[in-house]
Parts: sequence; structure tokens; C-alpha cells
Amino acid sequence: REVVFPMESPNGIGLSVDGTKLYVAETPTGKLLCFNVLAPGSLKERARDQSQVLYTAPDFYRFDSLAIDGEGNICIATLGHGRWGTGGISVVNPDGSGLLFFIPTGDPY
Repeated sequence: REVVFPMESPNGIGLSVDGTKLYVAETPTGKLLCFNVLAPGSLKERARDQSQVLYTAPDFYRFDSLAIDGEGNICIATLGHGRWGTGGISVVNPDGSGLLFFIPTGDPY
């Protein structure tokens, strides 16, 4: 069932530690989106817009899958290349303050 429209190739999704936020990584846009969870299968937001963008990858990076670490940070497989090298893992603060750090892997895919 589609809950939010439109999305551009959403790939990775994950829930915040407390279950109140849904994080979505869009691959072609390199955007990490954040939606408010009302109940299982139900979000406050029904349409995607710029207000849900938590972080945007710089340069020629795109996002793939994601996971939430034990501290609640969002860890996103990052494709492509740019200022931090070729491919890696972007670790983003869930409070919207941006990138905490980047772990290069040297793998563009």
C-alpha cells in the first residue's frame, strides 16, 4: 500500500528508536526524508515535499539502503563519488543537524 506520494525510487527505510519517525532514502535524489508515524501503516504526511528533507547528499553521491544504529543515528549506504572519495556510509544526525561523519569504503556501488 502506498502511503506517501510522490517518491523518487525510495530504497532504504527505517524507524527511529522510539518508533515515531520513518526515515526514507531516495536513491536518484540523494535525499534522506523524515515522516511522522501516527500508527502502524499510517503517517501524518501524505505528500512528499521539501519539509520532509532531513539531509541531502552533496556532489555526485546517491543513497541506497539504510539502518539505524544504537544511538539513533541514520547510517546510509552512499553510492557514487565526491569530496569524501568513492562510496561509503553517511552517518546522519536524526535531529536534522546534518552529517555526523562519513565512512569511505572505496566502492562506488
